[in-house]
Amino acid sequence: MAHSSPVSHDAPDDSHLPADSHAHSDAPVDVAVVGAGIVGASIAYHLASRGLAVTIFDAGLPASGATGASFAWIGATEVPDVPSAPLRRIAVDEYRRLESEVPELDVTWSGSLTWPPAATNGWLDAAAIAAVEPGLRTPPLGAVHSPEDGAVDPVAATEALVDAAVARGARVHVGTPVTGLLIEGELVIGVRTPRGDVRAGTVVVAAGVGTAALCAAVGVHVPVHSSPAVLVRARSARRVVHGIVAGPDFEVRQDREGVLLLPLEYTGEQSQHDLARTARRAVDRLRAELDRTRDVRLVSVDIGWRPMPIDGEPIVGAVPGRPGLYVSVMHSGVTLAAAVGRLVADEIAGHPGDGDAGASEGVDSLELRGCRLERFGA
Repeated sequence: MAHSSPVSHDAPDDSHLPADSHAHSDAPVDVAVVGAGIVGASIAYHLASRGLAVTIFDAGLPASGATGASFAWIGATEVPDVPSAPLRRIAVDEYRRLESEVPELDVTWSGSLTWPPAATNGWLDAAAIAAVEPGLRTPPLGAVHSPEDGAVDPVAATEALVDAAVARGARVHVGTPVTGLLIEGELVIGVRTPRGDVRAGTVVVAAGVGTAALCAAVGVHVPVHSSPAVLVRARSARRVVHGIVAGPDFEVRQDREGVLLLPLEYTGEQSQHDLARTARRAVDRLRAELDRTRDVRLVSVDIGWRPMPIDGEPIVGAVPGRPGLYVSVMHSGVTLAAAVGRLVADEIAGHPGDGDAGASEGVDSLELRGCRLERFGA
């Protein structure tokens, strides 16, 4: 969910989806994926690529939740020993692999410049910084340049993954909320929707902030809450920055159409007036930090409601005590979507070439072991 002011960016439309993607079918499927954000779309694509019968459900349109308000930075950052560290290390490589399969992802591999440094590799001095980002009015004394980093249009990328899943046999039901999970004893056997029940061998809940309530209804506690963040969009006819720029006081990137994206911390804005004032301040700060910004004009400001696990780390895996139920919820969904999609498919369907697809052939992915729901205890 997002609130916009003064002008909202275009909402994703479903005109690109095949007509039969909207039709309801109660035929059993191998996997029902709840949520058509970029994580759910990636999971569905990778499962459909393994030959499984997959149906995606979403109350809205693809990327209409937190995904659509994401800064969408793809980077293999050096991180401490946290549960998501193995995922983050492979994030860029997985996107390059996925883009080779789905070229419509159209990743912009522009690199990033960050300071204070979160790592020592890629260190640049002030002169080199000025060469990478000549528009900085007061370049820092040092920064980290990560030329392998990139970014995507999160809505277009999600739609591309949904299209690729459909091309491989998946179905997608937009405007179809999952109102409950079907159970027989301890086993989760499908989903309930206003259009009817759909049985599934596995249900993957990748519903962002809606994950907790859906799982709680079958006695599963997923410790995730809604965390707001602000995304400002502005526009310039000039190239203001060449890559992702992330300093201590501001972050910005510019897409191919000239739109500048500035993510901000939420500071309690309660009205459209508050949001508009926050956005104007962000644009003023941008003008103070960067040259060639005189023509920058505000386009929109959104509040995106991010799913935030209580420890900030992804929750991914089969749910103990509820066979047939698998959860995938995280804050850095765009960054990790390519890796998570492949690894979840490995766990549910097995590695490609392992034989006929089936849940019994799934594997335990090393990169996901630290992300299990079990880490929170009973």
